[in-house]
Amino acid sequence: PAAVAGVSSAGPSAQSPAGYGTEPPMRVEIARVGELQARMARLEAALSEVSAREEATRREEAKARASEEARLEAALTEVRAQEEATRREAAEARVREESLTQQLAALEVRLGVVEAHAELYQQ
Repeated sequence: PAAVAGVSSAGPSAQSPAGYGTEPPMRVEIARVGELQARMARLEAALSEVSAREEATRREEAKARASEEARLEAALTEVRAQEEATRREAAEARVREESLTQQLAALEVRLGVVEAHAELYQQ
């Protein structure tokens, strides 16, 4: 067999192309692929962890918002009930005022009658 440059009949030459050190180029690339795959796996794991934390944070924030909305809804319901109670009290106060005004008018009429009788008796 004819000799191929860089390869003897005993296998690859001990000399490697420039830039690869003592490892043959194929082994270096396979090792690099393994390193890159390991790095990719670490990055994917880190991304997964970050995504899980973000999702947990979103769930906590949603739960906090729901709780705050429930608290505000309860407060609004209470304010509306107080507003309605105040309106009822105001309406009742107007009715009492009208009643007292009518009673006062009736008393003034009676007083006028009594005063008129008193004048007649004094004459």
